[in-house]
Amino acid sequence: MILDERTEFVDSLALTTAGVKGDVYDTISGTSQYGTSNFRDLGAGYPCFWVVTLETAATGGPADFQLVTADDTALTTNAVILATIPGVVVTTAGQKFAMSLPSGQLYKQYLGVKVAGTAATGGTFSSFLVLNVANSRAYKDANN
Repeated sequence: MILDERTEFVDSLALTTAGVKGDVYDTISGTSQYGTSNFRDLGAGYPCFWVVTLETAATGGPADFQLVTADDTALTTNAVILATIPGVVVTTAGQKFAMSLPSGQLYKQYLGVKVAGTAATGGTFSSFLVLNVANSRAYKDANN
């Protein structure tokens, strides 16, 4: 899994309130020869994954993580929820969730992460896009 800083929405952000979290990704790189309706192919023809990791535990919760596309950076104008990771128990650190982005989806100009339904305090999470997901786990020596 190779992480690109430009496709990282959140990096160790405190999980305290609901709403838009971290950076919002602009899927349109200016005006192309086809006009502004020429949306980027996220992943350049390869499957692209949305990943959420809980780095440190929180108290309270649970939380719903949403990948949202919209016409504005506040992710409110003509917003479409592309994927949801519902009911995440935020009291357990080290969890990782990964979902494949919908293929053939015409993304609106902005793509970002929203957190809903949380009353959590403390704890941090990260969220980003990658082309592949590392699901291997390192074990202590002699525990094969």
